[in-house]
This record gives sequence, C-alpha cells and structure tokens, in this order.
Amino acid sequence: MDADQEPELLEARRERFFVRSQLKVLRRYREREQAAGRPTAGSDGRLADLERELRRLDETVEGMRARLGRPHRDVPHAGE
Repeated sequence: MDADQEPELLEARRERFFVRSQLKVLRRYREREQAAGRPTAGSDGRLADLERELRRLDETVEGMRARLGRPHRDVPHAGE
C-alpha cells in the first residue's frame, strides 16, 4: 500500500468510527432496557452484527496501517 491509497484508509477509519458510535449507543439503550426489566432480544442480534463489523474494520484498518509502515496494533482476525 502506498500514499495514494490514503483515502481508502481514511474511509475505513470513518466507517469504523461510525460503527463504534452505533455500538456505544445501542449498548446504552440495551442496558436501559435491561434495567427497566424489558426484553433485550431485539437489540442482541444487532449488537452481535455490529461487533462483528467492528472486528472486521479493526482488522482492515490495522492491516492498512501496517502496510503503510505506520504504528499499528495486532487485532484478532474477524473469524477467530
């Protein structure tokens, strides 16, 4: 990966930020529902989907950063 692929990295980082934001809001909503004694099954599936998507995006972003020679962190593969 070279500098001309920087826009792809920025887009993946934006998408990862958006998914993190969605997860944060949905987790808070689920906690409130649970505290109120309401069923949380409706949000459980969506939470699982978002968590999988975040793992995939983490892997993508960190892989791009590694290929650019930037500091990056090791993340477990999405399939693990």
